[in-house]
Amino acid sequence: MPTGLLSLEQAARQLGVSRRRAEAMVLNGRLLAERVGRQWVVTPEAVRRAAGLRSTGGRPVSPKKAWALIDGLPSGVVGGRTGLDRQRRKVRPRAVHTTVYVHPGAVARLLDRGVLGGLDAAAAAGAPVDVETVHDVYLRASQASEVLEDVGARPTPDGANVHVHVVDDEAWPFAEGRRTADPWVAWLDLADREDRAADTVLDRLIGGRLRA
Repeated sequence: MPTGLLSLEQAARQLGVSRRRAEAMVLNGRLLAERVGRQWVVTPEAVRRAAGLRSTGGRPVSPKKAWALIDGLPSGVVGGRTGLDRQRRKVRPRAVHTTVYVHPGAVARLLDRGVLGGLDAAAAAGAPVDVETVHDVYLRASQASEVLEDVGARPTPDGANVHVHVVDDEAWPFAEGRRTADPWVAWLDLADREDRAADTVLDRLIGGRLRA
């Protein structure tokens, strides 16, 4: 390993997290790392920045709790758009979210390895949305690295064509063989990034516009 750099295991120990969590932080862009061969390497400065990011803000709910809250999302409609938006922010820890670019010829292979969210899930639920070239896919944390490496996924904030949501195995909410997420999950994916199709999906879910 190059002098002065840390392995992902070393970085995880310094951050006080598991190796899997550190890997998820890399995929989410919260921990900057580079590939050297088949190994991630991290600078001490990147660890310090990640530690600072982790220490800010209130304590988030666990992924498992977030998915339990998603099951009860329709009750969030009671508070109008403000209440529902508050619930949306609360359940964001359901997964570690990252954006990647995958060669168009490999996108289908990636989508086949996970559960579809976003526009694909919205369309499957019958919402009148256009499924374009940007997709959402949910992956198990234990499989995410292998899957993303297999399709040559490259984390990038610009020009991404797949939104990847990595879920802790113990919080995985999808039944075996499930291909698309619940429409509420589709709405969350779209609303999180302020996609205009989120309102279309919400109309489908509640049968009308929400007031503030």
